[in-house]
Amino acid sequence: MRNALWSLLSYVFSIPKILRTYFRYNRKLLSRLSRCAYETVKEMMQAVMEDNTVTPGMIVAIQTFGSSDIHWHPHLHCLVTNGCFDKDGRFHPMEILLPADEELTHYQETHHYPPVNMKR
Repeated sequence: MRNALWSLLSYVFSIPKILRTYFRYNRKLLSRLSRCAYETVKEMMQAVMEDNTVTPGMIVAIQTFGSSDIHWHPHLHCLVTNGCFDKDGRFHPMEILLPADEELTHYQETHHYPPVNMKR
């Protein structure tokens, strides 16, 4: 990478309990889930950067947890570049997306978290 400073974001993708059994017995679905996660992140970042030709970098680790159908919990841990690469390989950083103040306050109240002072 040519003298570019960039940071990573961490995302976790999970699936509803009702669908987990399908993934347990058809492991190819985990690969498709990874692709869906990547396409979702790519679409979101392209929309934020207002350029549908840029591409984010992303590493996906598939984690399955539990040995029985009841406790089996497949999910994805993803490291994503905080920005995108253009066709020439140049990195274009993106401002970190923070939730709107109202959304953050609602989340804190709903989940009983103390207020957080986030600088924008």
